[in-house]
Amino acid sequence: MRFEQTRDVLEHARTFYQRVSELYEKLEGHADQQRVKMLLDYLGDKASELSAALEEFVGETPEGVLDTWFQYAHNDETFVCPDVDLGRDMSVEDVMKVAAQMHDCAVKVFTELAKCADNDEVRKVFENLSRKTQKEWEKLSRNVGMLLDM
Repeated sequence: MRFEQTRDVLEHARTFYQRVSELYEKLEGHADQQRVKMLLDYLGDKASELSAALEEFVGETPEGVLDTWFQYAHNDETFVCPDVDLGRDMSVEDVMKVAAQMHDCAVKVFTELAKCADNDEVRKVFENLSRKTQKEWEKLSRNVGMLLDM
């Protein structure tokens, strides 16, 4: 079991999204297909926006909530970017599978953190993040669909 403050976990989440953005940028540099490059650029921008939104969220969250300690069952890396090794011939479907893995990781961790929180305010923070992450994925999926129909 591990103890951390809410602010630390939110920083892990922010860093996770930043690493995801960097992963998409790296993959974009290896992609051959223009649509795949365009999708990776879009996904990278969205991950960067989520990282920035979390940083802003921390700035707006009351100190009492951020300073709250709680216990949960995770190792040192709460949010783990799965290893991704896509070749130059990666398809839009391959990229969307990776994006779904990233999304599922965040939702799973936020949901688990909400369940582990003893403080109602902290629980609400992670429940809201889980819901917002899910809504963002739905929006992103729709936008990708429209983008690819162009």
